[in-house]
Amino acid sequence: LIAEHNVAPSSILAVTFTNKAADELRTRLRALLKERSRGITSGTFHSVGLRILRESIERRIKGYTKDFSIYGTEEQRQLAQSALDSYTGLPALVLEADQLLQRISRLKSRLLTPQLAQRMANDPQSSYIAALYDSYQRRLRKHNAIDFDDCILLPYQLLTGDPDLLHDYQQRWRHVLVDEYQDTDHAQHALVTLLTAEHPRSL
Repeated sequence: LIAEHNVAPSSILAVTFTNKAADELRTRLRALLKERSRGITSGTFHSVGLRILRESIERRIKGYTKDFSIYGTEEQRQLAQSALDSYTGLPALVLEADQLLQRISRLKSRLLTPQLAQRMANDPQSSYIAALYDSYQRRLRKHNAIDFDDCILLPYQLLTGDPDLLHDYQQRWRHVLVDEYQDTDHAQHALVTLLTAEHPRSL
């Protein structure tokens, strides 16, 4: 694109799945393009999502500032346990903190917010999980923190809720290149589809 079509490096977003693959991608870009590789945005899906959040989270997602923290496993486990301990209804099933986090992660991978999860709940167990998910997410927001899955879910929320902001990113990254695109999950595919809606051949 850069060599043959004189595309500006700053208009290119190159995405892959793991930190190792992202490092290799940057190494190859530097070797191939030299100084021209400097303007290219490259990284994992989660690092790109994190970049969007650092730049824009204050625009639309209430309760967050751009200096938010990313909670690791132990911090997430503590919040999940706190959500379980504070539940005032009759538990629909017995859950450990790690099991709750797995359930929440699956909901986030389907781009379901707590509100959507509650709306789609069609049995006591699903309603119970949605309530715990809401409690967990409120605790994250109270601490100005996100978890790993939020690096995809929250940018998706942010961009779908703010057409002007979405347009800005679509104009910034007019060429989106995804390594092993067939391996994207639902949330990753949805985020890339958003970013490339104005330039679908970018995929």
